Amino acid sequence: MTQEELSKVDTILIAAQQRFGHYGLCKTTMNEIAEDIGMSKAALYYYYSDKEKLFEAVVEKEQDEFIYEVQKLLEEDKDTKWVLNEYLRKRQQYGQKFQNLAKLKYDALMTPKPCIEKLKNTFQAKETEIVVQI
Repeated sequence: MTQEELSKVDTILIAAQQRFGHYGLCKTTMNEIAEDIGMSKAALYYYYSDKEKLFEAVVEKEQDEFIYEVQKLLEEDKDTKWVLNEYLRKRQQYGQKFQNLAKLKYDALMTPKPCIEKLKNTFQAKETEIVVQI
């Protein structure tokens, strides 16, 4: 991707993150996200084929940021108890953030959409690696 395309992707992800965070996955439309950034809906579909793919990209961005923050903790010259406490604090914050992004109800969590199940499984694998390192 060119620098311009990367910039557009970042703009899309930030707008989508705000929309999903405020209205949730189900109540957010691609048209609203496109309007938020002054882009046509067709142009938005050029980057993301549907709302679930865009949601996946937003959650992956959030997960990558969480993993990065936790990796920084592992580089600290602190004892295991401190690192574990900080990890748990960050994990709780991330969990709340994800719940806000998706605004999922209890029944939706029990039978999640395939994209959410995939994201959860990927994240759990990364998180397991981190806990082993701690």
